Amino acid sequence: MKNLFYLLVFAISIGYSQTDTKTITGRVSDGREPLPNVNITVDGGDASTVTDNDGYYSIKAKPGDILNYTHQGLKTLQIVVEDVTDVLNPVLFPDAEELDEVVVV
Repeated sequence: MKNLFYLLVFAISIGYSQTDTKTITGRVSDGREPLPNVNITVDGGDASTVTDNDGYYSIKAKPGDILNYTHQGLKTLQIVVEDVTDVLNPVLFPDAEELDEVVVV
């Protein structure tokens, strides 16, 4: 009976911890310099933000949410928020496409 009580308390605490919204902060860069105006959104949610001129941001998300980092000319990056996630400093890479052929007139 005592073990059942502890199991119930443990299960309830896990359930509450997964619904807690937390603030994720960080700095987005290209590996060398900070990136301003990167759009950061919670996939399937209402939360969104944009990085400042120094690449810093702050957004509220829950464990299990997916953060989308998008910027024109760069590959979109998706990161899953975990229960230990507080700071994310992603690096975005160029979205270069290879052409099959080029015609010069």
